[in-house]
Order: sequence, then structure tokens, then C-alpha cells
Amino acid sequence: MVKKKVIIFGISGQDGYYLSKKLDRLNFNIYGISRNAKKIKTNQKNKIYPKKIRFISKNICDYKSVYNTISKIKPYLIYNLTNIHSLKYSYDKPINTYESVFNGNLNILESILKIDKSIKFFSASSCEIFGNNLKGLVSEKTTLKPNNHYGQAKKEAFELVKFYRERFNLSCSSGILFNHESIIREDRYLPIRLINDCIKLKKNKINKITVNNLFSKCDWGWAPDYVDAIYKISTKKIADDFIIASGNTYSVLDLVKIIFQKFDLNYKNYLNVENHDKSIARNTKYFKADTSKIYEKLNWKTNKNLSYIIDEIIKSKIND
Repeated sequence: MVKKKVIIFGISGQDGYYLSKKLDRLNFNIYGISRNAKKIKTNQKNKIYPKKIRFISKNICDYKSVYNTISKIKPYLIYNLTNIHSLKYSYDKPINTYESVFNGNLNILESILKIDKSIKFFSASSCEIFGNNLKGLVSEKTTLKPNNHYGQAKKEAFELVKFYRERFNLSCSSGILFNHESIIREDRYLPIRLINDCIKLKKNKINKITVNNLFSKCDWGWAPDYVDAIYKISTKKIADDFIIASGNTYSVLDLVKIIFQKFDLNYKNYLNVENHDKSIARNTKYFKADTSKIYEKLNWKTNKNLSYIIDEIIKSKIND
């Protein structure tokens, strides 16, 4: 039996890593694309890629390069999991953000259209596309109203996927991903930073932890579970768009309390909150991600709550 070929743009990220592990178990031939694929370490702790992956250095913003890569490999399935470094990056470098997020999808979709319309395509979108409408019950039908460059670029990329699906009958789907963590998540993300800081507190290396806003709301999930959702969406017979979330909403204060409790610390003794403005609390809207569509159509849901996620990350950090 001939193995099916899969291309993962953004192989070096959290989702790319876990997806490569899943696809390897399912016996796919995997081609991992990254701007600096040659620098990806295949033996680093907690992030050991399958040995049979073919790593290729390409820039998703370069149409000719994307076209030639897809034409040469002739994959069954393509994933675009590329991302920017942070929201701050999108403000500092808006042109780079749009080129990477929007043009990346456009280059892949145009290549599929010209090479082989039967190629399946999955694009990783973001809850940032909802922006100011991230309030109340948020579903796939919620109006998109981004409030930053990253969200706007993701919105345009999301709508582009839908356009190519409806106009050219391509099998292309988007997963609207809410925040998701894992033991390989980068230190710049809040849950990981707080855990690292609590470890330093216990070792008396620091005496205060700074948090900007305790009132922000977030839906934190478990990345390995979300990769299962990504795979289900990408291989669905009829392409469609789905929210991928836990359906559980927490505040930053909830996160702080859970993490500090795990370390047997009283957060009130160590927390420095930079923004005490109570009007922020009044103006921060509560939301709940509606995961009914992906459960009903694909039988997917995650049962990992925030306490479980924090436990797993702490264990990995302590065992380092």
C-alpha cells in the first residue's frame, strides 16, 4: 500500500509538532516546511520529531516556491499551521503579518487550483477573528469583527478559504483555534510564564510576579487534543469550518489561582498587578465558545480542564 503524502507548513510550531506525531502513527509520508527547517533540532528534550519526516526550508510567502514544492510532492493533504510570533509583532510589522497569514493561504490555494483540485487543505485560523464580538455564546455564525492586525489578517485568510471552497469547489477547511497549551509551549505564553515564575519563587530567585490584567477571559485547551480535531476536520468528506475549543472560559485570575495553588503559594503575597483599573473588569465581556458543531458533526470534544493542563506542564518543567 502506497503511503499518502502530507505537507505541513509550520512544522516547527507546537501544532506542527503534535500533528507530525499523529500523522506518523497513521503511516503518512510527512514533509515538514519551515523557513529554517534545517535548524529544527530532532533530538531536543520533549520535542523529538518522527525520524522519517522530510524537512524542507521554504518561505510560504513565495508563491513560486510554494507552487514548485506542492507540484513536486503531489500531496494528498496540506496543512497551513504557520503563525506569527505575537500580537505585538502584528502591530510592529503589519505588512509581514498580512504577507505571512493571508498570502500564505493564497499561495497554497492557487497552487492547489492549478496542480490538483483533489488535494485537501486545512488552514489554522484563530479566535482573534471575532475580536470585539468575542462575547456571549461564540459560534461559527458569530460575525467576525477583529480588533488587531493579526485578527484582521486571519479573518481575510479565513474568508479566502471559504471563497475557494465555494467558488472553485476545493476541499479546503479552516479550524478556528482558541488558546491551547502543551508541555512544549513557548515561555512567552502566559500560563507557561506564570509556571516558570512560580518555580523561581519556590527557589527564592524572585519575589514578585507581574501580571498586566487579571480580568481578561480566555478558553485554554490541550494542544494534543486539538490536533485530533485538526485531523478530523482535514479528512472530513465535505469540507467545512469549525471552532476548536474546550468550551470552558477562565479569567487570568482563575489561571493565577490554579497555578499558585499547585505550588502551595498564596498569590496575594507575590502578585504585582500593573493595571488595577476596575473599569477594565466591567468592560471585559464574558464569552463561551460553542463547540456543538464539531461535536455533532465530527464527534470531537476535549475533557482536559485547566487544572489538568497546568499539572501536565508543571510535571514536565520539574522533570527537566
